[in-house]
Amino acid sequence: MRDAILTPLILGSRSVKNLSQEELATLARWTLKTASVLSESDTGAKVVPNEHGRWVRNEQGIPTGCVFICTSLNEPLFMKKRTYLGRFWQLLDRAPELTDESLRAGGQYKAALGFGRVLLMIAYWPHPGWMFAPVSGLHEVHWPPEVPVKMLPTMIGFPDHMKLQPFAGALCATSDENWTSELVKTEGPPAGVVFEHDAALLAWHRSLMAQLLPVKAESDGGDEA
Repeated sequence: MRDAILTPLILGSRSVKNLSQEELATLARWTLKTASVLSESDTGAKVVPNEHGRWVRNEQGIPTGCVFICTSLNEPLFMKKRTYLGRFWQLLDRAPELTDESLRAGGQYKAALGFGRVLLMIAYWPHPGWMFAPVSGLHEVHWPPEVPVKMLPTMIGFPDHMKLQPFAGALCATSDENWTSELVKTEGPPAGVVFEHDAALLAWHRSLMAQLLPVKAESDGGDEA
């Protein structure tokens, strides 16, 4: 059944927007299973916890704190690296109880896969009181539908050669369901937490946040100090 769902998405003959809830559930579990296997085989730090791999075998749906996100591409994905496993998160705000220590101990992760004309991602954010913040147009569909999300404004013009990285990197987290870019203070974007040091992704992500979180320039009528 998985091939019957995934193959048309890879070929572009079907869009993720046309998937049923049952099909999304099947694809979500397959993505989690595949991400778990890739993480287990990684020679570096294991990103997907073992219990999430066991969940696919023993439980229904996906673990609490996870969301599945997918999007269809207009053009095929041509790139050497078609997987992303990491802990890169941008926080749009930070609740007082969310400390650096709790973040490092939380085990949050993102695992993204790219095939042909479809991008798939399992993201895990276990901290209570927070919600996922997908980007409109970049993250087309999320499942389960009851998972709370705060949609961010459409991000345009992300680099063609980095389709998979911005798909994963642009997913943010927020504790404020009323968050808007108008809440940003003049000193710039709120503090984020970076768990990786991928120079290309970080450079792109800074340009993304500059669009999502524009710094308000103070104007005093042209007078200069």
